[in-house]
Amino acid sequence: MGMLRNYQNRLPEAKIELEKAIALDRNDASALNQLGRVLAFLGEPETAIPLAEKAIRLDPQATYIFVAYVNLGRRHLLLGHTDEAIDFFRRARAANPRVYFTHFHLAAALGLKGEISDARAALAESIKLRPELNSAGAVACGLRSLR
Repeated sequence: MGMLRNYQNRLPEAKIELEKAIALDRNDASALNQLGRVLAFLGEPETAIPLAEKAIRLDPQATYIFVAYVNLGRRHLLLGHTDEAIDFFRRARAANPRVYFTHFHLAAALGLKGEISDARAALAESIKLRPELNSAGAVACGLRSLR
């Protein structure tokens, strides 16, 4: 129910449902990840970080571990922790280099840090993987689908 409410953009309700799921099983890595997403969208990225870290500890071989790393990177980036964000985006890229948005977020973090040549290379890889996202407008539309 928490995931459904999240996708319906009913975030306060999603938070309640996911907290109930975690109360029933505090080791539910999926529920922890989802609650972290909801909290980040509610403007609480610092609260979301420990949930994602616990989910990764509980299921370090998860099929979608790269998503957990990207989400951690995004949360650190929101908090201004550029170095930590870059580290998590690089972990995500290592876990699954075929996902365009991993390279895209890495490019953004590297650009913020001033590592322009590395940022360009990451952005080029992102565009190579998803050529239709080659402009600011196209990227904005593409990122909405990540929500």
